[in-house]
This record gives sequence, C-alpha cells and structure tokens, in this order.
Amino acid sequence: MPQFLLRVAFSVLIGLGIFLGMYLSTDRTLINACNSCFVPFCVLLFIGLCSLGNYFGCFDLGLYGMTSILFAMRKGAIRPYEDLIDYKNKKKITRHSNGYYFIPYLVSSLFFLVPAIVLFLLCQ
Repeated sequence: MPQFLLRVAFSVLIGLGIFLGMYLSTDRTLINACNSCFVPFCVLLFIGLCSLGNYFGCFDLGLYGMTSILFAMRKGAIRPYEDLIDYKNKKKITRHSNGYYFIPYLVSSLFFLVPAIVLFLLCQ
C-alpha cells in the first residue's frame, strides 16, 4: 500500500509540474486552465495504458529482440534467455509478483480529468 501511494503521489507531482508549466506560460483564463489540466491527464493516461500493455506482455517481442541484439553484440556473452517463450515465462513471474503497477497512473490521471471537465463546463 505505501508503494501504491508513493506512485500516485509521484505521478500527481509530475502532472502538477506539467499543469503549472502550461498554465503559467499562457494567459490565465479558464479555457487555458482546462487545457492545462487535460494535457497531464493525457500524459498520465498514456503512461498507465503503456504500463498496462507491458503488464500483459504486449511489448515482449520487441524487448526480447533488443535483449538478444545487445547480447549478440558482446563478445562471449551468455544469453540469459533461450528463446522468446523462455523470456515471456520469466517476465510473467516478475510482472505478476510486482502487483498491478499500472493502477496508480490511471488513478492519478483521474485527478486531472475531473478538474478539466469542471473547467470546461464553466467555460461554456
């Protein structure tokens, strides 16, 4: 639980940094505040969805290919994985032992969606 809260706090801080960077560099109007809230939502949602894809193994083929290339470039290096199936099995164990690490990013993205919707409705 503390790791979950730490990830949520860290992602909210990243979102606040994006929000403040955008809002303070433009005119201080409601529509710019709405846009400044929506961009961190999109960024954190993208990070959360990429983490979700990684959790389910969507990037395993590319990551295995990069690992194989790196070990092929080193002379006399022993490959840690026999093939893609071995890579996927070893990664599945580590992924599922870490828990649902994508949820804090999705939760913290909602902290920026709600104010963006409220500010958008106030602008109308």
